[in-house]
Amino acid sequence: TSHHPTPTTQQPATTQQPARPRVANRPATIRLSETSQAAGAAVNSLQRRNTPIDDTRFQQGWGEFMARNPQLHILVSAMRGAKTIRQGDNDYRVIVDHPAQAQSFEMSMTKLLEFLRDYLQNDFLSIHVEVNTDPVANKQLPPKEFLKQVVHDNPAMGKFLAGMDAELV
Repeated sequence: TSHHPTPTTQQPATTQQPARPRVANRPATIRLSETSQAAGAAVNSLQRRNTPIDDTRFQQGWGEFMARNPQLHILVSAMRGAKTIRQGDNDYRVIVDHPAQAQSFEMSMTKLLEFLRDYLQNDFLSIHVEVNTDPVANKQLPPKEFLKQVVHDNPAMGKFLAGMDAELV
């Protein structure tokens, strides 16, 4: 008998799907101790800190932020000259002299608030920035101009300083 190979028909090529990774079976039982620990961790991560804010501690945090971020030149300069006023338990109003300073606060507010909230352990802290609308006379003067103003307003102080031969360096 002769052995003839049987003709094969070609099947169209099929694209092979990658095998799905096997997932471990879920446990049939749930342990209450495991779920209460997981639930406790979830609640702790959602709790917000509300440590009472002390004004002295706020000013320390304000100074610490400036010391740690000297590269934020405009903001640090604005922070040095800004006046902070407590408005409520967790609210502060910051008064700056110029709109550009207010803009620098707005641009860095997220970083500033994040730092101060961590420093003060209070997630409810809020800061509102305003531009000073008072007349120029009420603004802080440079030292030499301040001394001139003092001597002008108080001639006795001028005589006292002249008697000491004092000068502003």
